[in-house]
Amino acid sequence: MGAKKNIIKVGAMDSQEREITTSSNQFLFKLTKFLVVLYSISTCIYLVTDENRLTDWNAKIFVSDLLQNSLVIHHPICEERREVFQRILKYKNRHFKYVFIGSSRIMQFGKHTGYEDGLNLGVSGAGLEDVLIVDSLRKTYGITCDSLYVDFNPWYVQSKTDERYLQFDGFENVKHALAHIFMFDHSTNNLKTIPFSKTSNYQPISTVKNPESFHIKNQDGSSIHKPLSTRKRALEIEHFIREMYQMKNFDSIQPSRMLIFKDWALKNSLTAPITIVLSPFHPTLFKQRISDRRVKNILATERIVRSWNHANTQVIGTFYSRDSNYIDSDFYDGFHLTDEAVRVKLSVF
Repeated sequence: MGAKKNIIKVGAMDSQEREITTSSNQFLFKLTKFLVVLYSISTCIYLVTDENRLTDWNAKIFVSDLLQNSLVIHHPICEERREVFQRILKYKNRHFKYVFIGSSRIMQFGKHTGYEDGLNLGVSGAGLEDVLIVDSLRKTYGITCDSLYVDFNPWYVQSKTDERYLQFDGFENVKHALAHIFMFDHSTNNLKTIPFSKTSNYQPISTVKNPESFHIKNQDGSSIHKPLSTRKRALEIEHFIREMYQMKNFDSIQPSRMLIFKDWALKNSLTAPITIVLSPFHPTLFKQRISDRRVKNILATERIVRSWNHANTQVIGTFYSRDSNYIDSDFYDGFHLTDEAVRVKLSVF
């Protein structure tokens, strides 16, 4: 009798274990199904928004449209560096009269400021690494020019640099994609860049009434800033003087980085004339902070650049606007000139 009871107990336990196993399997199946759906959605969102640095779908669409028309930009649909890379691919083996490389401070150089037949490859917040990478890419893809313009900025030669140049790195872009997809890291702003309705993000300039009221991206890659109100402009200038943009920690000049830029400029000057552009900073910076070590370093970098005696190289502009012919109205904000000032005072024809 006792043996029979034990058999019944063992049978009941086996049945319970099978039920638990079945329930676990069903849970795992549902969980797997949920995760597959979740990450499929996340992958789709990543691929069709400005986050996408893996396939550049948005950048390719934008560049294709930009090659047809200058565009009024309401909301960027791709990262600038990915857009520049795609434009380099599109212009493979092309020759231009001018090529411009550097930061947003050189992005105003184009047809609208007097430079016909130019290609502007500037990117916002460019560091020394951006300059070297963009120049390497344009050479790799056979883009040549009669004259190369590059802006030199003091933050190129400080120890801490902006790391957006990593957007040019394939391995880093894979890591970026996996992190965003698996963490489901998508914001409302990212969703706005889905290019199903292009007109909400950008439009051909010819279709927009009063395009001068908006930010414009020209076919040659140059940019026209969206106008600022008087108050907004004053606040932008005040913010720059207080925070000093990327020069907030510019306590010392790194000689090694200075040498890298010098050698790069010398090497390029052997194949085409090179113009180093020193775009001025707002005069109030020097009025209020002339004794600041960081401002002294800014002026020191200009002296170093001007001391180079490379053949086939010229330096235009100056950082020190206070003792030059630049006045407040020449500035869009604390560290960008107006298009008129670029055309009349900074350019050399």
